[in-house]
Amino acid sequence: YRAYARWLGDARADAVDFDPRWIRNFLIAMLVVTIAWTGFLIADWLDPRRNYFDHFWLYVTFSVLVIALGIEGWRHAQVHFPQQQWPEEGPAPATDRDWNAMAQAWVEELDRAQHWRDPDVTLASLARSLGTNTVYLSRAFNLGLGENFNAVINRRRVAAVQRALADPAETRDMLTIALEAGFGSKASFNRAFVDFTGQTPSAWRRKS
Repeated sequence: YRAYARWLGDARADAVDFDPRWIRNFLIAMLVVTIAWTGFLIADWLDPRRNYFDHFWLYVTFSVLVIALGIEGWRHAQVHFPQQQWPEEGPAPATDRDWNAMAQAWVEELDRAQHWRDPDVTLASLARSLGTNTVYLSRAFNLGLGENFNAVINRRRVAAVQRALADPAETRDMLTIALEAGFGSKASFNRAFVDFTGQTPSAWRRKS
């Protein structure tokens, strides 16, 4: 889970739409139930008089977890999770490179062409547009800017939305502005906006 979530942040701007947190939560819950089940087995071994009814709440809890997993699976049935890709093969990044300078140069081109407005932009597609590879681009963002690909892209999208919302002449609704800035869904927009501003879009608009 951690490796996949980390890869999403490094490779996708819409990582929040594919966050498999529900699977992680289920696995944690199953671990707790398994530990409890082991405790019950030990108790049964120590006290042979125990019977099915002594396990009643454990069975109920397990049933609830299975039902919850089924519901979550049904809710996410139409979500096509991106397949984790291995980094492109190429020369190993040199340790003496000026990652900050490389990042600044690529960010200037990113801002000039406004690649971040593309809702389908990925680390791989951006690397192709900038004439580099994903290994170098990811390293430049992380070491040169201190941010992963997801943060670099969504920070610019949020800033674009803020500029539009602060414009007294702006008449478009918030979701339209967010979609034009490159966000693929309302959920990803709200999550990114809160992450970068500490406020919901509506709260920020009222204060601006």
